[in-house]
Amino acid sequence: MIEKLGVIGTGGHAKVIVDIGIRKNPEQWFSFFTSNIAKARITHPFLAYSIYPDSPSEISQRMKGISFWHVAIGDPFIRQEKVDSIEKLGGLLHSMIHDQCTIATQTRIGSGTSVMAGVVLNPYVRIGKGCIINTASSIDHDCQIDDFVNIGPGVRVAGGVQIGKLTELGTGAIVIPNISIGASCIIGAGAVVTQNIPDYCVAVGVPAKVIRQNK
Repeated sequence: MIEKLGVIGTGGHAKVIVDIGIRKNPEQWFSFFTSNIAKARITHPFLAYSIYPDSPSEISQRMKGISFWHVAIGDPFIRQEKVDSIEKLGGLLHSMIHDQCTIATQTRIGSGTSVMAGVVLNPYVRIGKGCIINTASSIDHDCQIDDFVNIGPGVRVAGGVQIGKLTELGTGAIVIPNISIGASCIIGAGAVVTQNIPDYCVAVGVPAKVIRQNK
């Protein structure tokens, strides 16, 4: 029996989730839920599957026919909102992990997290719920990544780093060892983080400097 996966979102991230799913099981079946259903912006591959509005009432109605759920939305705050809604309705979150990544046996990955192609996760990394670990990024030993964090493509996180909830690291950012980055931060693309970053900060440049706070 093929277990159906409910996916929230029909954007670029959701396309990657479909690819991860069918690489592991070519017969994998999906149902998609989206706020764009009336905007005529839904394209392949979603048109091959059932598509519904992403309202709580619609999700609740379809819950019994779906085994697992994954929220494929890039914005971490919206992703958290959708994950919370699914869990309140009794849905089970499912992590989507690409078959071409390297994950140490001692690494732990929270529910509903996606790990893309080419990712390397070294020993004793702890990744929270609902994170995105994007293409060809690497996280070295003993790092703690909190819930709903976005690690952008090509990011390099050295050992012993802590990253707070809802923080985003832009494409190609680098974090040196034993740094702490707070919650709800944005680290710009290509930035090199060489000192601790407090909560709610936007930091850019080489070395990264805080340019504003977003409370």
